[in-house]
Amino acid sequence: MCCGFGIGGKPAAISTRTCNVARRGLADAAEIGENSFRFLLPYRATRRDWSLMEDALRESRQQAAAGRFAEAEATCRRFLQQHPQHVEALSLLAGIYCQWGEFDKGIDCLQKALRFRPEDAALNATLGDVYSAADHVEQAIECYRRTIELNPLDAQTHNNLGAALKRKGDLHGARVNFEAALKLQPELALTRKNLADLLLTMGQHDQAVALYEQAVSMAPDNAELRNGLGQVRFGQGNFEEAIAQYREALRLAPQYAAAEENLASALRAAGQLEASIAHSRNAIRLQPERLSARLGLATALRDLGQVEEAVAVLQALLSLAPRHADARNNLGLALTDLGRFDEAIAHIEEALRLNPSHVSAYHNLGDLARQGKYRFSADQLERIRALLASPTLPLADRCLLNFTLGGVLNNQGQFDEAFGCYQQANDIMQHLREKTARSFDRAEHQQLVDATIATFDQKFVEDVSLRGLETDVPIFVVGMPRSGSTLVDRIISSHPDAASAGELRDIPQLASQLSKMTGNVDYPAGVVAVNERTVRDLAQSYLERLHERTGAVQRIIDKAPVNFMYLGLISLLFPHARIIHCQREAMDIGLSCYFTKFTSLSWAWRLEDIGFYYAQYERLMAHWRAVLPLQMLESSYEALIADPATVTRELLDFCGLPWNDRCLEFYKADSTVQTASRVQVRQPIYRTSVGHWKNYESHLVPLRRAIEQPHEA
Repeated sequence: MCCGFGIGGKPAAISTRTCNVARRGLADAAEIGENSFRFLLPYRATRRDWSLMEDALRESRQQAAAGRFAEAEATCRRFLQQHPQHVEALSLLAGIYCQWGEFDKGIDCLQKALRFRPEDAALNATLGDVYSAADHVEQAIECYRRTIELNPLDAQTHNNLGAALKRKGDLHGARVNFEAALKLQPELALTRKNLADLLLTMGQHDQAVALYEQAVSMAPDNAELRNGLGQVRFGQGNFEEAIAQYREALRLAPQYAAAEENLASALRAAGQLEASIAHSRNAIRLQPERLSARLGLATALRDLGQVEEAVAVLQALLSLAPRHADARNNLGLALTDLGRFDEAIAHIEEALRLNPSHVSAYHNLGDLARQGKYRFSADQLERIRALLASPTLPLADRCLLNFTLGGVLNNQGQFDEAFGCYQQANDIMQHLREKTARSFDRAEHQQLVDATIATFDQKFVEDVSLRGLETDVPIFVVGMPRSGSTLVDRIISSHPDAASAGELRDIPQLASQLSKMTGNVDYPAGVVAVNERTVRDLAQSYLERLHERTGAVQRIIDKAPVNFMYLGLISLLFPHARIIHCQREAMDIGLSCYFTKFTSLSWAWRLEDIGFYYAQYERLMAHWRAVLPLQMLESSYEALIADPATVTRELLDFCGLPWNDRCLEFYKADSTVQTASRVQVRQPIYRTSVGHWKNYESHLVPLRRAIEQPHEA
């Protein structure tokens, strides 16, 4: 918003958004657009008035225009002592106060001015703007409505009234006024943005996207519009386009902290964690008080496996804002990764004390409760059920609470009611993914498996002369999620000569890089055009990444289960790599996937999709066994549970590691664990999860049918 100080009757904008940002922040300030603070619009003065103003008042304006606000205030106040009813002088003084963020003083000046000119539409509008900046929304609405009564053709005030009504929660009224503003002045690009944001809130995504694109085409050099379009693309799951828009916003406005933070979020979602961390730090540098950027930085650090540093960031945040419930909750989550359960519980419970409706905190306690590390009180369970009964509870929160309550009921043996909760949670997840065009496409997935099998056929594997690195450092633990891969990883990494790099995204990212290196031919087809130098360079970069995560040890584990899709590529990069294929009863895997709130899987929300994905996984693994020369150990979860010592010895022998007793006491290791099993693997092996699917057999017919019909997309 511009606070214009006119000289000789001509407004001169001396700063942008200063008034509003002081109280409400850039995102909200953008809602009421450029020039919406109409302080100091040229007063239609008489010739006699101008002669009075020529010296003192003009001097005050010039001082303000030069940024010398203290001098301007003193000059203006001296003038008002002689002319207390001078409307323009009162407006000028209001503008000076608002530059300092002293909105109450500005309001007082404008109210005095209006006593002398109550029918002045511009003064009423300006008072509304200042009320809005001061978070007095009801008073702002009243002023804007009075302005429109006086001047129904004021498009900017219709826009500002829409923004105020939106803040109050009157979405219908906001929409009516945004549309009225655009009817009066179609070229208002920021009003299009406001209407688009509102429509997104109302779930009307297609109309919102069209409005955003129109707004950006009208004002391509507007950084706020670029940032807003980035948020729309991010919400659609189009992270690449979101990143491009945020980068363009920063090119236009390099000091735009909100765009830095949003870019960090999009990069984190796209798996570019190091870049995300860098941009989070930029946002914090630009606005040290920007707590949400600190939260984003901690999340990216945790995702990267730098959990201790994430803890330090969150502790620093809490030193600035001890009552920040999200920071408390996130700190509890990080401490859970580190196995510091008592500290984690204390922080998560504090988050709930600060915000008794903190859904994520209940969910995080639910993860601990499922493994016997926490017990919900009767009051907490009553609160969870009360939240679920609320018709206004957002879908994402309803989803989390159903997962949480399902876990509690499962532990209590109330299997039918538990399944009902899990079914509601999964149905919501499926719905949310469909809304953002990120739902699982069976045909597309089957085509990928078909293409992988066709590319890495027996002839290609036998004829290919490409050789990656002659190293036996990497161990790839693969299989379906919930197949025991974290347990295997934990056992091996407890050995002093081994370490775990966690669930890396690097192999899928290398596959994407290959497509760009081979003329944008999608993986896996592009593999046939790759040369040995490229293969070695990719392998070397991956190996360096492993060592960055773990240091120098004999064996390093990448336990991303999805790497089973890329064993053909892995065989090119690391012909001496060891593969440990984790297997488990298919129905137990399917049920466990259905009962788990994953963060990034597209196929885990419908029993039919889980079964289909499992069948395709089995088909691909059968192909790899038949054609690849890699060393592969099939590791049964049930066998490991029944005889841990024997299977542990098999695992260590396969990895070329001598026996070490620490591997049988893996649950005592103090390393970080970040998978869905992070609580489970910090306690001795137990057998209750074997055959658990039988408690839900009557509900799992779609899962079994899909597993048994592997080729029906």
